[in-house]
Parts: sequence; C-alpha cells; structure tokens
Amino acid sequence: MRTRKLLFLILLFSVLLNSCHERKNVEVITLTKGFHLDDLAITKLNLLEFDQSKMSFFDSLINLVANCQSNQSKQVGFVLTANIDSSGSQMISFTCILDLLRFDYSLCNGAFYYKGYQFAVIGNLSSFKKSDSKVQIVHINKEKLISMHLNSNENHICSWDFIKMNDKLICISYNYCGEYWFDEKYYQPEK
Repeated sequence: MRTRKLLFLILLFSVLLNSCHERKNVEVITLTKGFHLDDLAITKLNLLEFDQSKMSFFDSLINLVANCQSNQSKQVGFVLTANIDSSGSQMISFTCILDLLRFDYSLCNGAFYYKGYQFAVIGNLSSFKKSDSKVQIVHINKEKLISMHLNSNENHICSWDFIKMNDKLICISYNYCGEYWFDEKYYQPEK
C-alpha cells in the first residue's frame, strides 16, 4: 500500500512539474482506460524537434489514418523506424500502432508530439534534433508488455516503408486500410 502511495505521489509530482513548463503549446495525450498503479511505469525519452517545413508529410499520414473507416474513434500513435539496408540505403518506416500503453519504449531514441499524436522514433534520423527537454511517457510495466511485432496485424493498423534517395523519400510499400502494395524492385526474394 505504501508503494502505491509513493508511486502515485511521484506520478502526481511529475504531472505538476510538467504543467509548470514554459511552453504553452505542449500537446497532451489523455489516458482513457483505467489501470492499476502497479501496472504503470514511466520512461524518459529525449523530446525531439523536427524541421517545421516538413510537417506537411506528417499531416498527410495523419489524414490517411483518420480517413480510414476502421481507425476512426481510436487513439493511435506512430512509430518511425530508421535503418540502413544491405545496399547502404536509408530505410524509413512509419507504422501506426493501436496500443500506445503496451509499446516497448526502451527501443526508442526519442519522441515528439504533433497535432495530438505521439511519434516514437527508433534509429537515427538526421531530420530530428534533440531538444534540451525530456518527455515522460506513461506505459505498462516492462514485464506486462506484449511483444511488439510490427509485421503482425494485431498491433498496428497501417504502415508505409520508404527509401531515402537524393534527399527524397520514395514509397516502396504500404499496408493501409485493407490495401497492400509493394514495389517489386525493392522486395526481390533473396537467392
């Protein structure tokens, strides 16, 4: 019982401390489900900043997800994953996930919020820079996390894969609103 009270006080103090932040335009995600305090943990991540001139790309993703009938009235978030493939090209994946509370944030380099959506970033993207701030994300304790296999349809609802060439993103596959497409040029079976 004492541990619960201590955890509750820490959570309350964190919320109060964050509400004193200078920036007035901080976006907040509200948890709508009831959880026991023992089920929750807090992870601190770097708050990332992004070039505002490229936000129209994120607007497009948000609109696509919002306009898909099966996604309406769901609180969703995005995971951006960046890696280098075997040919040396940078691959960037955008995955829309359903259960933000059960995502394993220990994989992330940072996060940012845009238009009420949480974007968790895995890998290094040169377009992002770390701010001096940290963001605290409340999620399920690590031992209660479900394994996050982004390739299974249980945990995500949409995904787009891009390859970065000449400073441009070229879509090489997507799985969106029941439609799946991939560019055979980039997805050839290994011999």
